[in-house]
Amino acid sequence: MIGIFFALTAFGSLIKDAQAADYSGEYWNLGSAQTSPSFPGGDADYTSTDSAINFDWGNGSPDASVDNNGFVARWTKTETLYAGDYTFNAGADDGVRVYVDNVLVIDAWVDQGYTTYEETTAITAGSHEIKVEYYENGGDAVVTASYDAPPGVTTLSPTDDATAVAPTDNLVMTFSENITAVASKDITIKKTSGDSTVETIAADDTSKVTVSSNSVTINPDTVLDDLTSYYVLIDSGAFIDGSSKDYAGITETTAWNFTTADTTDPTISTLSPANSATNVATTANMIITFDEIVNVESDNVTIFKTAGDLMVEAIDVTSGQVTGDGTTTITIDPTDALEEETSYYIQVDATAFDDTSGNSFAGISDTTTWNFTAADETNPSIVSVSPVDGDTKVTLDTNLVITFSEAVDVESGSITIRRSLDNSVAEDLIVISSRVTGTGTTIITVDPVFELTSRENYYIRIDASAFDDSTSNGYAGLFDAATWNFTTVDTGGSGEPVVVQESSAEPSSPTVVVPEVVKKAPVKEEVEVELILMPLVAIIAQPRVVYFPKTHTAPEIKEDVVVDKQDIEIEMFDNEIIDAPKSKELVKPVPLIGKDDNAKINNISSSTGHFINKITSSIKTTWSHVIRIPTRVINLATNTYDNVLSRTATMSGNLMAKFKAPEKQEKHIYKTVVVKLATADGRPMAGATVTLFSDPKTETSNEDGRVEFHNIESGDHKLNIKYQGYTSKQSIVLDDQIEEITINITAEFKKESSFRWF
Repeated sequence: MIGIFFALTAFGSLIKDAQAADYSGEYWNLGSAQTSPSFPGGDADYTSTDSAINFDWGNGSPDASVDNNGFVARWTKTETLYAGDYTFNAGADDGVRVYVDNVLVIDAWVDQGYTTYEETTAITAGSHEIKVEYYENGGDAVVTASYDAPPGVTTLSPTDDATAVAPTDNLVMTFSENITAVASKDITIKKTSGDSTVETIAADDTSKVTVSSNSVTINPDTVLDDLTSYYVLIDSGAFIDGSSKDYAGITETTAWNFTTADTTDPTISTLSPANSATNVATTANMIITFDEIVNVESDNVTIFKTAGDLMVEAIDVTSGQVTGDGTTTITIDPTDALEEETSYYIQVDATAFDDTSGNSFAGISDTTTWNFTAADETNPSIVSVSPVDGDTKVTLDTNLVITFSEAVDVESGSITIRRSLDNSVAEDLIVISSRVTGTGTTIITVDPVFELTSRENYYIRIDASAFDDSTSNGYAGLFDAATWNFTTVDTGGSGEPVVVQESSAEPSSPTVVVPEVVKKAPVKEEVEVELILMPLVAIIAQPRVVYFPKTHTAPEIKEDVVVDKQDIEIEMFDNEIIDAPKSKELVKPVPLIGKDDNAKINNISSSTGHFINKITSSIKTTWSHVIRIPTRVINLATNTYDNVLSRTATMSGNLMAKFKAPEKQEKHIYKTVVVKLATADGRPMAGATVTLFSDPKTETSNEDGRVEFHNIESGDHKLNIKYQGYTSKQSIVLDDQIEEITINITAEFKKESSFRWF
């Protein structure tokens, strides 16, 4: 047995009738009878075209041109054969030979009566040349030749390399002859990508494989995926013909492969706005993301108001308002903005979008698949306030009432009451405190901790972060002094600050503990006192010199310090002229200017202070200034004091006073005492009122919980602190001749009084 192998590049080339080609016959005269003759050269004496080799010429010949005895013949053809075992048969009187691709298969080149031969050889699928040779050496002239081919496939469905194959189609094979299925042989369907097995089917599984004569129908359980490439493998011998010749099978991934069609309608992957979404921007586009590429076709996308099913706009998908043709994302741009806080739904015609295979999107025809609500995008605004702007008869205990255009929630920041006269803070109320009520409604009520002052003009400021509506639109805030201002009524009082006791129970007296006094360096000009409530701790920090700008407005001086005789030296600049009376009585000015622009006034004794006037050539008197002379000054050579001007005066230039200490040192003036108020966890107590009874003076703490008292002399002092309806009385000691002192104060409130944390 001789095996012949040829490469096959495409299974499709096998789908032909293996017996269809004709032989080309050639005959040569030998001139006389010969045993085992050779083929003569030159052209044949006779040619023929024969569909089969099956001749019995008796004592004759194929043609008159061919001798009855003594000739040779050759038949050749090229045929595309299936793969498998082929059985070749030949018979002759006299010699016969059979070749496949010039490889000798049957060799009977001898004188003989009619004798038959049979040989089987394996042939690969592909194109092969079959050649039969014969010679006649007297007597009868008989020759036959044929071959028995294995079963082969003449057609496949789907065809090899087919596209757009329905995922539910059966696989059908038509063979060259009748066949039967063989047990223990398989048909396997695989995905081309990854070579993963989709399904394996036994060739003799009659529930999935139907054999009818020369046709095999394969019906897989698996529905194939859309737009996916597959190939089929079949075991060799899965089918046999009537001669038990095996079908060679399919072992190559490229022999029977195909790609499925897109048979699935496009569907929605995501919607924007999402279904049932709220707070949708009124200018938002409507976006549909599909699971595959779609093309715009015809008809509309329609927007409806949910209330009343009112059609808002029908948008032609072929218009410029619909974009994304040929992509997975379709964007719809409505003509008009949506209405705030309004519910909508969208419908899409079933003819609006197709995929690239012509499958149509089913559309949206109900009211629930795609619905949403537009956002509230308008910031809340103030409708009215109480007291009304410009009111001149506001009671001292009035609440502040703000009516908004919609319900608002308290967020963060403050509502600040300020005095119009000097823009100072009368009270700073944190909006999250219990003093601000009405969150979640349109009316916010502010209950100040302290009463207002009689005959005082106030204005209100509101932080922009103070209030939001339910969709987080923020109130813009109130920042000017003109929008909301009012004046309190005249109660007929002295106009001095009034300490209001918010709690009916008197706070208990504080326990004051002075653990230590640290004495270091000479006294400087500023002392800081830091107080913390519950417990309250007062700290006189290290003093520091404060240098005012050359041009400033200074606080008013309410009283002067009585001192004994001492020298005062006034240092002036810019060739200014200074005069000064020796007491508060008006006397003739005395020029004091010197060559070095310095002037000295000796033996100053004052009970109320001194006035210094600046005179220029064009203006008689430009400002007046009161000099406070402290009772005690340490180390006059190193202590320089800035002047404190009256409230309305503005200083230009640079004026400094150097003081000479008297022999007897009795009192020291602390130019600035800073009180810092904070809760136990360190939060500044803005809006707290501190009254210094030894002066007396009253200040309201700023946003940092800070108040300042100026020109306080050394000694024992009483402080009254009011905060959110509670009062604490404290004592502090300002000692002299020290740089730093620390005083720890613990204040206890009565049990029925509670401190509100914020």
